[in-house]
Amino acid sequence: MPSTPGTKRGDTDPRPCANTDLDLFFPAEDSASYTKPNDQERAAQAVCARCPFAAKATCLENALRLPAKDQWGVAGGATAAQRRTIIRGREAARMIGVAA
Repeated sequence: MPSTPGTKRGDTDPRPCANTDLDLFFPAEDSASYTKPNDQERAAQAVCARCPFAAKATCLENALRLPAKDQWGVAGGATAAQRRTIIRGREAARMIGVAA
């Protein structure tokens, strides 16, 4: 998951985001729509789409550890609105006793 906005990580990191300006992953304003990311979110998702599955899944799971109200930016290929939906779905599944 991106760490510090405005920085780049080392060239040896195999993740596509490692050599991308991390500001791309943190737009000034997140889209509120699950299905209609804004232009910057779509650009960040395109970078995530090139990520190896394991790294992308790890990034997404790390982001999902934050409460829904604290989601922002793009992580693991998902916008904040998309991650909030995933979190709410998992919470609902736990409430009815279904493993999510």
